Formats: sequence, structure tokens, C-alpha cells
Amino acid sequence: MTFARTTLRAVSIDKDEYTRKALHFESKAEQLSVKSKSTSYKNASILNTRQEIKLTLFAAESFRISGQHYDASRMYGKTASLFVEALHNPHKGAELYTEAAATAEHVDSSFANQYYRKAVTNHCDSSDYDKAAMLEERMGNKYTQNEDYELSIDAHKRASKLYAAANDLDSADRTLERVAYMLAKVGKISDAAYTYQQLAISYSKQNLKKFNVPVTMLKASILLISKRLGEKELDFSEEREMMEEIYKLDCRFEESREHKFLVDLIQCVVKSDLDQFADRLFWYNSIAEFDDITLLALETIKDTITERAKM
Repeated sequence: MTFARTTLRAVSIDKDEYTRKALHFESKAEQLSVKSKSTSYKNASILNTRQEIKLTLFAAESFRISGQHYDASRMYGKTASLFVEALHNPHKGAELYTEAAATAEHVDSSFANQYYRKAVTNHCDSSDYDKAAMLEERMGNKYTQNEDYELSIDAHKRASKLYAAANDLDSADRTLERVAYMLAKVGKISDAAYTYQQLAISYSKQNLKKFNVPVTMLKASILLISKRLGEKELDFSEEREMMEEIYKLDCRFEESREHKFLVDLIQCVVKSDLDQFADRLFWYNSIAEFDDITLLALETIKDTITERAKM
């Protein structure tokens, strides 16, 4: 027998041994569970529960070593529920639900997400909002990889709120910006515009981020204008109301180059002046480059100006 075959056989036997151990620990834990429910003495019940936790955790680790990720995840989840329901320890429960989710990712992402959701709930119950936010963001990133953008948007929204609750404003703003970008990508232009406005409002309240307000508001306004141009009549009252709200929070926006460009842009649309539109774009783009979603919105505006100029 070759060395490779000998090693493979040894690994196989080792995995089988750990599977037997796992099943033994699980069986013992189930026996203790029945005993805990039948006893009328609280202290004895708690002792049995703690012993049951040890056994289910041993079972989880043994299943994991043997490569049976589904069963390992299931046992981590059971251990977590014992901490939460029997010992009223949501902090430890959240950690083990996270472990269960991470293990389940090897076999079933939807199964993993069920445990992530439980972990988030228990992190919130123990006021660990930053940890809850990180799990929400992690789920959101997974959804993005799978191109489930609606679910990703919802997860990043929750992450932003949880980061804000943890007073981590940088992360709250970062995830909210991700939400705005994805909303624009899936065609929810109005929602994207108002999310960027929300982000600008957040920036205006932070001294080190006030300089981000003009750029963010320009993006919000351009998106809203591109959506508005799909309608027959030109009415920029909604855009003006949006800008006025920012004026109240940061008067410097009215004096910014972004505001100047925005006013010129609206005039180009009203007058159907394509040459002036091109000049204004060249002027601003030489100062700061537009991102992809803003360029798409500007292309829509350009097409509308071209059509109106032919009338």
C-alpha cells in the first residue's frame, strides 16, 4: 500500500471516529435535555443545562472535524439556543449563532442566513449594535455577490441604522452610500436620490465631512432631474425643495461650484441648449470626475435636451 493510500485511509478512519463521537455526544445531550425538563429543582435544571451545553458543543466540534458541516451548524445553533433560552445569555448566544451560520455557509447559504438573523437579534438584545451591523453588512455583501440586489439593499439599510446606533457614523455613512448606489443601479432613481440627500444631511452634521455635502447633493439632484425629464412638463420644484433643505443645514452649498453647475444644468434643460450643456459638463469634469451612475443620468438629460431642441 502506498503512502498516499495509507494517509487517505487514516484520514477516513479519523473522520468516522469523530462522527461516532459526535453522535455519542448528541445522544447524551438529548438525554440531559429530557432530564432537565422533568426535574422540579431549578438549580439541578441549570446544572443539567450547562452539561447539555458542553455536550452539544463537543458534538458540534466533532461533526465539524469529520466534515459534516450541516450537522455541525445544527449543533452550534442548538448550543446557542440553550444559552439564550435557558441561561438568558444573548451575548454568548449571538456568538454561537454566528458560528453556526459561518459553518452552514459551506453547505446552504439560506440555512446560514437563518442563523445570521438570530445572531443579529441577540446582538441587539445585548446592545452589541456594531456586531449586529457587521453581520447585516456581511449578509448584504453575500446577496450582492449572488446578484440579489433587493435583499442586499435591505441588509445594507439595516446595517447603516445599526452602525448609527453604535455611534459608528463612518460605517453608517459608508453602508448608506452603498444603498444609494445600488438603488440607482436597479433603476430606483427617486429612492436613490433621496438616499443621497439623507447621506448629505448626515455629512452636514459632522464637521470633518461637511466638504462632502456639495458633491453628494449634486449627485442626488442630477438623479432626480434625470427621472423628472421622463415627464412631459418641466417642473423642478421637487429639486428646489431638496436643495433648500440643505441650505438650512449648510449655507455654503449655495456658494459651491456644484450648486453653480446644477443651476446651469437646469437652465440648459429649460432652454434646450445642448452646446451650453456640453460646455458646462467639460468645465465641471475638468475639476471633478463624475461616477458611473451620474454619467448615466447625465446621458439621459443630454438625450432629453437633444429631443427638445428638435421640436
